[in-house]
Amino acid sequence: IEADYERNVGVARNASLVVGGVPLFYTPWIDFPLNGNRKSGFLVPTFKAGSDGAEITVPYYFNLAPNYDLTLTPKLYSRRGLQLAGQFRYLQPKYQGDISLAVLPADQLSQHDTRSKIDWDHQHQFSRTLSGGVDFHQVSDDDYYRDFYGRNDIAENVNLNRSLWLNYTGNAWGGDVQAAFLVRKYQTLADSNGYRSTPYA
Repeated sequence: IEADYERNVGVARNASLVVGGVPLFYTPWIDFPLNGNRKSGFLVPTFKAGSDGAEITVPYYFNLAPNYDLTLTPKLYSRRGLQLAGQFRYLQPKYQGDISLAVLPADQLSQHDTRSKIDWDHQHQFSRTLSGGVDFHQVSDDDYYRDFYGRNDIAENVNLNRSLWLNYTGNAWGGDVQAAFLVRKYQTLADSNGYRSTPYA
């Protein structure tokens, strides 16, 4: 291990992670920050094999600013094709949130062509008394969670929330006044038999 304290970067060569005498991870080269700060670079890749063939994921983290960051995650499905996913996180004094997007064009294992998923969570403090936000989720087709996720995720994502809300908290006539405004509609995914039960919006 070499430590460069001028750049606050450490470099390890031929490094291994060993737990209980068992080597779990090896890399010929890796660098890391010495002061605990975030640093752009590759994250730990993953490899899986299953009914969809092999899956290789190689995420890259961009430390854009102290209050912004971006993670790009290419994932290669040996039988489906190449998916590109990304997550952008932002933080400001009056608002914060994150946007995630995944796109797999020309899925070779499905009747659906381009597969995609988007999630957006945003919270905003407009003033001392007024706050609001957005909670938005959408997938390209009914089979998305069945094809890319496990049983628990399938069960938890039948109705994908899409909501816009405003909350007011203030003082009037010597007391507290609270008011709320909410608009909500769901993307309801059909089950494997084509059954769809749309909830109240």
